[in-house]
Amino acid sequence: MSRYYKFVDNNIPSLEGKNVMIIGATGSLGGSLCDYLLRLKANLLITMRNKVKGEKLVARLKEKYPDSNISLFDLDLASISSCKSFIDNSLKLDIDYLVLSAAVYHLKRTMVENDFEIHFLTNYVNQLRIVEALKDNIKNRNGKIIMVGSISYRFSKENFDDIMSLKVINKTKIYARSKRLAMIHCSYLKSTGYPLVLAHPGVSPTGLFNAGGFGKLFNILIVPIMKLIFMSPKKAALSILYAFGKDVKEGYQIGPRGLFHVWGYPTVYKLHKSVLDRSKQEDVVDMFKYMISIGMEE
Repeated sequence: MSRYYKFVDNNIPSLEGKNVMIIGATGSLGGSLCDYLLRLKANLLITMRNKVKGEKLVARLKEKYPDSNISLFDLDLASISSCKSFIDNSLKLDIDYLVLSAAVYHLKRTMVENDFEIHFLTNYVNQLRIVEALKDNIKNRNGKIIMVGSISYRFSKENFDDIMSLKVINKTKIYARSKRLAMIHCSYLKSTGYPLVLAHPGVSPTGLFNAGGFGKLFNILIVPIMKLIFMSPKKAALSILYAFGKDVKEGYQIGPRGLFHVWGYPTVYKLHKSVLDRSKQEDVVDMFKYMISIGMEE
């Protein structure tokens, strides 16, 4: 762990006095990120869907950083009403950095709310609702929005015909598609002058797999192999943290520097050109606005 702290100390400036809101902090990746941010003396504003997990995380962090400033906020990204309440409360806060690292993958249930499929609602729609609501406040504070993407985005295409319904059977495909849409949307916001950085952790055996609907056999046989082959969440979180101190030009993202950007220490590299197509970006944003207009009523 000390080698990761050394990387943090050498590459990320102090965040003393800065308020960092983290969406998706209670997982293994988010917990590692919180640890690094407190080392850099940031004030943390952590969202929680599960109160027990949120309180356990704060207790663990407080034990290590007893003088830290940590606040907890309720947020369930699978709920339209919860997201609305969270946005209303967040507009009153001073937020310098907003990190969107929450994601669900291969859930056993594919319940919908107001015709939204749960992976799509959680990974894309509600997180971008938060970005759209807070982006001006953060820009005015000279802050930064950090959206955690996925290397899976290159293996998916935009298709709104079935993504909002229970017809979608391939949950790996819908995960990739939801992350891709979030990245396209964020790339558009970056191109229009908002302080936004895309970053991804590569491949790491996080709770994203353990909590999914892969079955007991997958958790028993595959996850241990992943832990041997891929990066730990502590190392994977460095790519997200790197975005705090790095100015990234439009058309680029942060991710591991190794082969296929699956593992390694963070670097900056180009996004795939399909994400940067202006007409495609505008189509995605227009569709998002349309979905919000018809699907966000309680």
